[in-house]
Amino acid sequence: MGALARKKYDAIVIGGGHNGLVFATYLGQAGKKVLLLEQRHILGGACVSEPFSGFPEALQTTASYVLSIFPRKIMYDLGLEERGLTLLDRDPNAFTPLRDGRYLMRYDDPARTTAQIAKFSERDALNYAAFERSIARVARFAAEMMFMTPPDPFRKRDWFKLLSLGRKVLGLGQEDFSTLVELFSVSAYDYVRRYVRSEPLVGTICSDGIIGTCGGPRAPGTAYVLLHHDIGDLADEPGKWFYVQGGMGGVADSLANAARAAGVEIVVNADVQQILVNKNGVEGVAATIEGTPVNIASKAVVSSADAYQTFVRMLPPGYLPIGFLGDVKRIDYSSPTWKVNMVVEDNADRHLKWFCNYKGPTPPGTIHLIGEGADDIERAYDDMKYGKLSKHPVLEICVPTTRDMTLAPRGYHVLSILGQYAPFDTPRELLLERTLATMEQYCNIRDVLVTADVLSPKDMEERFRLTGGNIFQGAMPLKQLFSMRPLPGWARYRSPVKNLWMCGSACHPGGGVTGIPGHNAAREFLKKGW
Repeated sequence: MGALARKKYDAIVIGGGHNGLVFATYLGQAGKKVLLLEQRHILGGACVSEPFSGFPEALQTTASYVLSIFPRKIMYDLGLEERGLTLLDRDPNAFTPLRDGRYLMRYDDPARTTAQIAKFSERDALNYAAFERSIARVARFAAEMMFMTPPDPFRKRDWFKLLSLGRKVLGLGQEDFSTLVELFSVSAYDYVRRYVRSEPLVGTICSDGIIGTCGGPRAPGTAYVLLHHDIGDLADEPGKWFYVQGGMGGVADSLANAARAAGVEIVVNADVQQILVNKNGVEGVAATIEGTPVNIASKAVVSSADAYQTFVRMLPPGYLPIGFLGDVKRIDYSSPTWKVNMVVEDNADRHLKWFCNYKGPTPPGTIHLIGEGADDIERAYDDMKYGKLSKHPVLEICVPTTRDMTLAPRGYHVLSILGQYAPFDTPRELLLERTLATMEQYCNIRDVLVTADVLSPKDMEERFRLTGGNIFQGAMPLKQLFSMRPLPGWARYRSPVKNLWMCGSACHPGGGVTGIPGHNAAREFLKKGW
């Protein structure tokens, strides 16, 4: 600890999640002296693989579960494939079983997906391709926007950037411009039904618009969440999702390898208690490392935590404008999402059996349990509106062991389940029972269950310091996007305190395992010529 106290760094990065690691690696590659401090014993933040508590022979992806929005650019810049990142295909990519025996399967092959949709609607089978094209065209523009540093409309020097952005928007053409406006304003339900009408297709698509969101598919703004999940460029077609070998911790491991190769100094079990400041700005951090208090000096401090954790929990009072602090406290951190990770048996005698007419092996893609469709998703949210756990929750289930045999011994599957909607402090036992009660309507889950670990929204906050348990470090309605993320006037990764920066999902372009906030913040930081 004494060695750390005697050094002075160019930057101290608070938090070893994927964005903190991305930021630190870019700075290390630029020759900066960087220290990264992670409060847990393991790097990755919510993007981490850990043993099951009741079956340590198997690994769970504790919070996150699949990869898509993480861009090729960052992968190539940091050499992540050479440092262990391995992507695994998921085809068919989506499976929606229904209680009446029918099911919908979506494939990478458009012809096979069209044939599946035709079981429910010939009209929708013809129109589905138009829906996908509309998203794909706008997704390319949205992906470009994600790499922008949002212009501040209150700074005259940013007005040229605003004009340039306006030209790009107008350059989309009338049809795509209208689509963009709709996707940023209307509900997922209204947008999807412009093209298709049949269930369970509408509900399956809409479920991607409500993940991590306190709103049903008819809530304005959920169409953008749908777009956000379709921006990824890891494959030639936009929006394709992948498993990562070794679980999502494989992303963190490859990033940690890249950071160390770039000269970044990394310390785990390092809990930052306070950001040290004086009248001239940041001077370092006070941390507890392996139980020992230490003050570490730095020219700059960069937080990958959310705005509340950064400015309310870690920054001493008196250094922020009163209005700014009030605005931070008003950021919407509500989250209805819980996570259940399970180990189930998978052998000749005992394995998952789906009660619908599909009799093949468990598909590798996301399994959507949405009742009969969008109306049932909306009813699930209705319970949450009145402070209740959904009686019939929405579940998204991934089974990474259909592609990744490194996660569990032979004869077992790992299930990674995201559930909605739950109040913040719902007990784990109730969340597990509600998850099982929902699943047993579709499969024989209780017969094959070996063990399960549960994270409530409260657990998400306590373990990963995600305020409100929000997996996006702040909800993503229009009022908390682009130039307004995390706050209007402060979307450029800087803060009112000199040399205190932000690089996490609390910043543009928001949540998901993207690494883009870390990339953008590093670009802005290095422009300063540190």
